[in-house]
Amino acid sequence: LADLKQSVRDLSIELQTSGHRGLAEEKQQAEQELQEVSREVERLQLHAGSLNLLCQLIKEDIQTAKELLVKPLTEAITPYLKILFPGCEPIIDDEFCLHSIVRDGIREPFENLSIGTREQLSILLRIAYADLLANKGSSVPIILDDALVNSDDERREKMKQILHRASKKYQIIVLTCHGADYRDSGGVFHSL
Repeated sequence: LADLKQSVRDLSIELQTSGHRGLAEEKQQAEQELQEVSREVERLQLHAGSLNLLCQLIKEDIQTAKELLVKPLTEAITPYLKILFPGCEPIIDDEFCLHSIVRDGIREPFENLSIGTREQLSILLRIAYADLLANKGSSVPIILDDALVNSDDERREKMKQILHRASKKYQIIVLTCHGADYRDSGGVFHSL
């Protein structure tokens, strides 16, 4: 019995030195902190869900706006494209770049086209942008620096027709060391 009493005293002393008197309070405080943190996590999850939904809606609106802008650009380039490649359809991506063309039912990616064809299509895309701006009252000049050097004679003639047609809406400046190729296209010539 004396040994047991001594063990009880020893254990009591050990518990006191371990701080047993504040354990219940610490447990209660930890549970309260856990509840507060759980509420904060729940609040943040709701906030994150709201932000994710907002982000998704913004992405959808951006995509819709891009589609609305791609359509007028496609419509603006098509008449010029028909002059250069009758029966051809442009495919403009959501970054407003000419991604490919459809010729005779075959889709041809822009990067697979010849250098001359890419050059000509790039000019047509610039003209289409300029048309859209001109239609909104913001006329801009188009400046081309030897842009048709890789064109064969037939396509160069068609491109000159297109440039002449577009020059009635806004200024087109062609810088070239092949001036004789443009003598019959109208406009004013300056030699530097």
